[in-house]
Amino acid sequence: VRAAEVARLRKALARAEDARRRWSQAWAEAARMSEGLEARERALIAAEAALEVARQQWALENINPSRAEEQLEGLIRKARARLEPASRALEAARGVLEDDRARLDAQAATLLQLESALEERSRRQASESEAWESARRAAELESSRREAEAAQARARHALEHRELRELRDELERLA
Repeated sequence: VRAAEVARLRKALARAEDARRRWSQAWAEAARMSEGLEARERALIAAEAALEVARQQWALENINPSRAEEQLEGLIRKARARLEPASRALEAARGVLEDDRARLDAQAATLLQLESALEERSRRQASESEAWESARRAAELESSRREAEAAQARARHALEHRELRELRDELERLA
């Protein structure tokens, strides 16, 4: 029973370690995605600043500044729309990772409790086993002592019986 429980706990520990490893890899991937998104966001900010400068220059040079302004706003919206799915995917990945982390933390806590309970049971079993073994050895010693006493008693009885027979024989001879 104990070996089966140890094997079950080892399997659970291996699953938890595998999940932790996968979580770590997913976290690293999310960090890479986040860095990429942040780099794209910085590039967008720089592009936005450049566009603003170009817009102002173009508006000054263009005959229809409001039309030029609308075109630039459309370009900015398109650029933001291209980056929005990556941002949503990153946030979704972060959410999944946080859920996985919470689940793994709960599993780790459960495994720690199981490990602690198993260690306590193992200590109790070792103590009980030692007590049982000590009692068994004491019983063996007691049995050996009683067997020795019984052998001595049989030897004494045989000796007394022989002496009694010799005494009877002697009495019969004298009588």
